[in-house]
Amino acid sequence: MKFTLLVVIAFAAVAQGFVLPLEEVQLNGNVIDNLVREALEYIRGLLKQNEPYTLPAVPQQSIVDPDTGVNLNVQVSNVKISKADDFKVNHIENNLPNLWAKFEVVAPQPHMEGEFTISGRALEKDVSGSGTFSVDLTNMDQSGFIQMGLKNHGLYIANMTVDYNLENAKFSISGLDVSGMSEADINDYLNKNLIPTLNANKPVVCQKVAEQIMAKGNEIMAGKTLKQLIDWLKNLIGH
Repeated sequence: MKFTLLVVIAFAAVAQGFVLPLEEVQLNGNVIDNLVREALEYIRGLLKQNEPYTLPAVPQQSIVDPDTGVNLNVQVSNVKISKADDFKVNHIENNLPNLWAKFEVVAPQPHMEGEFTISGRALEKDVSGSGTFSVDLTNMDQSGFIQMGLKNHGLYIANMTVDYNLENAKFSISGLDVSGMSEADINDYLNKNLIPTLNANKPVVCQKVAEQIMAKGNEIMAGKTLKQLIDWLKNLIGH
């Protein structure tokens, strides 16, 4: 999520200069590529130097999908990621006149672990508990589309979509209670069905992630001039 947020801010900074020219900042054709590239390297450095890297906390999420019978309240905390600094950038595309950007990155074999609290229903069963989890992912592909808009002489994120794909996932969880299933049953089920389950609930999960990024991005950009936005980004990535 942090990668996506930095791409959004880098694109917004240059887009603002494109549609709202200001004498205080000189832009050129390469500035957006440079800012996005440096934002990526900033994240790579964070992941490498602080491994395992603790991901920012996120609010409790309600995941509801009537089509699959999922109705869950989920809180994850102290989530750490490792083996992710070798991510590859498959695609970066920007369209300043129309104020949109696209991106795609792939992490070959990241590892994540953390703590969780959950309650609700899934698989037509009661689900509850709190404990720990870990997951080893293979080829985690993340992509997104960002559409900016103009409001009160400033830019904001008008719309955003994100997507993900996984080749494989090996999951381990402790402390999860699912009616009629032992812990061994739960882990066996997750390892056989995690990817199909994630894919089945992808629209809901992706919407939640996009909403969080839009809210944080618009909070950062609110009231900032072009120079302030670029200075904020440069300060973040170490200029």
